[in-house]
Amino acid sequence: MIDHDPFIQLVAGHELGGLDDDEAIELDRHLVGCAGCAAEERAFGGAMAALALLAPARHPPQSLRGSIMTAIRAMAPVPDPAPFRPGAVMGGEGSSWRRWVLWSWPRPLAVGVAAALVIVSLGAWVGLTNLRSELDQQRAAVAPGQDQLALWWRR
Repeated sequence: MIDHDPFIQLVAGHELGGLDDDEAIELDRHLVGCAGCAAEERAFGGAMAALALLAPARHPPQSLRGSIMTAIRAMAPVPDPAPFRPGAVMGGEGSSWRRWVLWSWPRPLAVGVAAALVIVSLGAWVGLTNLRSELDQQRAAVAPGQDQLALWWRR
């Protein structure tokens, strides 16, 4: 006969996230074949969810965000690029001219491409609309002749 007490204790640890990989595997294998322990796990999970809902909402102090952001900035400082100056010497790897070229042209280029696409699309739409109206006019002009041809053909 299997002693279920160790598995019941593992269920509590599993629901609290405190099992190592070997214990979790052992518990999962046991729960597949033991309906009683599986029911205990479901009940314990429901109790944990109910406890979580009963806990009062806590809000961190306002100062916490500032201290966290300060710690993040200290871990990975982001260099502030030097502003572009037209008189700066073009040269070395870190020159301000090269930084300006690398970081300042993508946005205006993307805006220019988007504007060009909008203009081309509008022009194509206007052209298509004109072609459709011309086609409708041509069909209207040809329609009487087609009717006469159809009458003549039936004779």
